[in-house]
Amino acid sequence: MGARRGRHRRGAHPDPGQRRDGARGAGRWRVGRPTGPAGRWPPPYAARGSAAAAASEPDLQGRLRSLALRYVRHHPAYPLKVAAYNGLRLLDLGGLSRARFTARTAGIGSPLAADAGVVCFWVLALLALAGTITRRARAVPWCVWLAGALLLASIVFVTTETPRFRAPLDPFVILLASAALATAAERRPTTGVPGVAK
Repeated sequence: MGARRGRHRRGAHPDPGQRRDGARGAGRWRVGRPTGPAGRWPPPYAARGSAAAAASEPDLQGRLRSLALRYVRHHPAYPLKVAAYNGLRLLDLGGLSRARFTARTAGIGSPLAADAGVVCFWVLALLALAGTITRRARAVPWCVWLAGALLLASIVFVTTETPRFRAPLDPFVILLASAALATAAERRPTTGVPGVAK
């Protein structure tokens, strides 16, 4: 009898209706295997997935949006965490393996081409960072930079991957990088060619 009880204790599993604090939810505590709210095993995940697939896209979007907003209400700081992780992905700082994976979603199957794209973006990003403090960047109308900021905000709090989701932001990065290069070219001292009058 003791060995039987020991087996039951080791095999006991909480079902999704049992909370960690001991309060009971919609389901029941069963010995040996977890059960769903209706006591079924296995839980009807396949049926739920089929029902979601059969739903119309607006209905499914509304359901997912409702779940996301409910999660944010319980975790108010989570959007900032999402923005931080997505910002790292936009800068290709999530690792080369992730960069190769996201490149394949855009039809770039070569790992070498994906790595080259990451390195080229890093160089361009450094030039763009230098371009933010130049006179040429300050001369650009503020509405241009506002458009870039709104584009960034439209994806960084939701989802992002490179290079697909970063494509709308690339023109702003290139504009800042070109400002840095033009400023450096202006400040480079010019030397006359011997024998040629200035």
